[in-house]
Amino acid sequence: MDLKGYVTIRQLANSAIEQMGKKGEMSMYFKMVRYIIRGYKGLNQFSLNMPKMAKLAMNNINCVDLPDDYMQFVSLGIPYKGRVWTFTREDRLITPDGVVCGVDTLSTAAGENTTIGLSQVSGYGVGGGNNEYYYKLDLPGNRIIINGFPKVTVTLHYISSGISMDSETWIPRIAEEALIAWCQWQRVVYDDSVPGSIKAQYKQEYIEKENEIKFTEMPTLDEFYDAIYETFTQGLKR
Repeated sequence: MDLKGYVTIRQLANSAIEQMGKKGEMSMYFKMVRYIIRGYKGLNQFSLNMPKMAKLAMNNINCVDLPDDYMQFVSLGIPYKGRVWTFTREDRLITPDGVVCGVDTLSTAAGENTTIGLSQVSGYGVGGGNNEYYYKLDLPGNRIIINGFPKVTVTLHYISSGISMDSETWIPRIAEEALIAWCQWQRVVYDDSVPGSIKAQYKQEYIEKENEIKFTEMPTLDEFYDAIYETFTQGLKR
């Protein structure tokens, strides 16, 4: 991974403190870290167009566990001929709950591990209601249930919190100015001694920096045209 375009939470916290003229105050450092973590989660969910990919192995009950940094689902599928062919969402799938000798087990008698036979066609990841491979998000169980597919490694695209639980967290520089503005705003938002006009100013600065990210992440004009042309080519031909 090329890290030239990234900064750590530590570096970003120090930059925010320096900009506020509070350098050397340890209590301020930990406060900035908390602000950055919360702000970065929000940017990942609503502003940064940076879905994360994870390759997950199905277990013995046809499920995959959600990653620790999972926030929002994008797609689930398998690689096929250079593309990811996605599965179809089906919320009526039965949630596995069979246990034999302390081990999670699928029970066909209970309706688990039964292939759905609606509008099936052969092949990987065919679209919409004609897909024979289905999934269901089981958020209380922190997992995804998969039906109609042998135990393989599947590809999950998802929105991440951006916060790594087992290694250093790297934040893209495109989010740096927005997060510093966020820290400035959060530092005063609940401080009764700070005038409302100042709070509003800091809030507006953050919104402007966040909008800059959204504008940068917008599709290019060529990408808009490609999307339009694709709809034309998929239309009925007479």
